[in-house]
Parts: sequence; C-alpha cells; structure tokens
Amino acid sequence: MSLNPVSLEEEIAEARKSEAKRQEYLRTRLDIWARAAGNLISVERWEACADPALTLDAMKGFPLFVGIDLASRSDLNTAQYLSWVGETVYLTGDYWLCEEAERLKDDRFSEAFMGWAQEGWLELTPGAFIDYKVILKRILARLEGHNVIGVGLDDYQANLMAKEIEDAGYRVFIVRKNAKSLTPSTEDIIGRVNEPARFQHDGNPISTWCAGNVVGHWDNNDNVLPKKERRGSKANIDGFDGFVIANALRLDHEAGVLGKSEREREQVNPYMSRGLAGEP
Repeated sequence: MSLNPVSLEEEIAEARKSEAKRQEYLRTRLDIWARAAGNLISVERWEACADPALTLDAMKGFPLFVGIDLASRSDLNTAQYLSWVGETVYLTGDYWLCEEAERLKDDRFSEAFMGWAQEGWLELTPGAFIDYKVILKRILARLEGHNVIGVGLDDYQANLMAKEIEDAGYRVFIVRKNAKSLTPSTEDIIGRVNEPARFQHDGNPISTWCAGNVVGHWDNNDNVLPKKERRGSKANIDGFDGFVIANALRLDHEAGVLGKSEREREQVNPYMSRGLAGEP
C-alpha cells in the first residue's frame, strides 16, 4: 500500500515539534528502534533553555503560578515556580528529600543526589521521613512579595498542605492528573522547549534529570499523560510534573477559566477573550 505524501508531511511536521512524535516517526517510518512510549523532552533542547542567572526574586511583580508535587514521605518532593512575562515563561524550582532516604544509599543515585545537595539544588530534611512542615515554610517564604495567581496540587496530595497555603492568603487549585486535564499544558511545554525564546529555566540539574525521564502515554483521543517509563521506577519525573501543574494553571488563567467547573468552562466563549469578538 502506498503512503500518502500529504500525511507523511504532516507526520514530519509533528515529529519536529515533539520528541515523542519524533521517536514514533523514527520507529514506524524509518525502522529505527526507539522506546514505544517515547521521551517527551529532548534533554539537549531542555538544556538549551537554561539561564543559570535566573532567580525567582527577579520575577517579582509578574504573574506567578506554582505547581507542587509531593511524593511519598521518603522520596523526592518539589515546588515549581512559573513566572509569565509576555510570551515567555520562566521556571525555577525547589526540591526536598529526607536525609535517610533509601536512594541516598543506592549506588545508582547517591552520588548525584549528594552532589545536588552540596551545590544547594536539593534540601535534605532531618530523619527518615520528609517533613512537610519544612516544605510548607519554604514555599510560603518563596511566595512573599510575589504576584501569585494560583498554587496547584493534585487531588491526591491536596490534603497535605492545601489548607495552610489557603490560610496564608493564596488561591489553591486542584489539578487532576489525567490525560484530559494535562494534555494542553504538556503540549504547550513541549512546544516551548523547542523555542528557547519562549521558555527559560534556572538550569537546576534535578529538573533536567526529571525532564529526561519523562515518557508520553497516549490514549485513543490523542491525549498525552507524562509518566515514568516503568511503574515503580526510581527515575523521578516530579520536577516535570510540578511544571505541568503550574503551566495548567497559567493556561486556564489565560483562557479565563481558572477555578471554573467543567460546565462553566464549556460555556466560556474563547473568541470573546482572544480579540476576535468583543474587547481584545
């Protein structure tokens, strides 16, 4: 059966936008082996977006969206801070791990994690279990003086610190971790990583590691859910998860549907807010 040249051109165009689609094209069209799910992010392109001089304090006054990913009590936890300036998003992050975590005794990870801790990229909390109070205090200190639009957590983690963040005066939103909810944010991030002018991050090596561990799981409706390559893998993706949550809040805010129910979202006319009708 012959291939449709138009379809091939469309596939090539998609492959240029997405690392996952590129891997799929190499495998199915050029017979070059790749993982079935495919990496979502090219580490080389991610690193090209790094600006080591970037700090959260430099973003004061601009809209700020926060994505928090709280793992198990003995694993990596993160808060990702996304600032929005014009067409560009800027990302900085914090990471925590308890000092008696098993991975610090694992030869595969111990050297990297201890190095990150010594360089200030990772905060180790005392004991064998993560102290969420330490994380909460750090996050609230980070947010002081910023134009915080919203703080996002997934529904599984919300009860750990949502009330305390809300009591501190910030709007908290629950972001469901499913393909339908996360696809727009994930695709937006993939596009931005391919265009450094639209995305800059602080060069945190943990974020780079997390981004390189993410693969895409696609459903029948072409929705994508960022996941680890294998269930139970110790190759973390928490930093990328936090980024996706923060970016989902930003996109909802831009569309005028932040905090609205599914029914209210369906009633919003995007053209009224995009300048094609009504006020620009």
